[in-house]
Amino acid sequence: MHTNHNDYFAHQRFHVTLKNNHTECDELKNKHMNQWFFVFLGGGVGSLVRYWTTKFFEDCKLFGDFPFPTFVANMVSSFIVGLLFGYMSKSDIDNSIWLLLAVGFCGGFSTFSTFSFESFKMLQNGQWVLFSSYILLSIIFGIIMVFLGYQRSF
Repeated sequence: MHTNHNDYFAHQRFHVTLKNNHTECDELKNKHMNQWFFVFLGGGVGSLVRYWTTKFFEDCKLFGDFPFPTFVANMVSSFIVGLLFGYMSKSDIDNSIWLLLAVGFCGGFSTFSTFSFESFKMLQNGQWVLFSSYILLSIIFGIIMVFLGYQRSF
């Protein structure tokens, strides 16, 4: 059986390309697994801290029906995100820190769904003033907290 040398070399190049692509895929998969782990770990811890925050302020009726635990969690998370963004924008911090703390921890600690649910309950109960103040305070102070965190990082 006669083999053409060009066919043989093309066949070898094809195998080398497949091997290199397989190695690149493994490296990419490992990188994504590491990233997922950081988000998972941060999210788990953030969720626990969110739960503890709610339990801590559970009996706090200092502000009437105002959902203080959710407000505190969202404001602290906004500050942390601003702080992290400031640090990351001025230094060469590994992206894993952002994934762990901003995406994971703050994602688990802050809670837009609870904010939305509490707002809905206020509307359902006809608490228009509480609803309006909660929405406005959350948005305005959330942005202010991101700004303060960002400024604090410098």
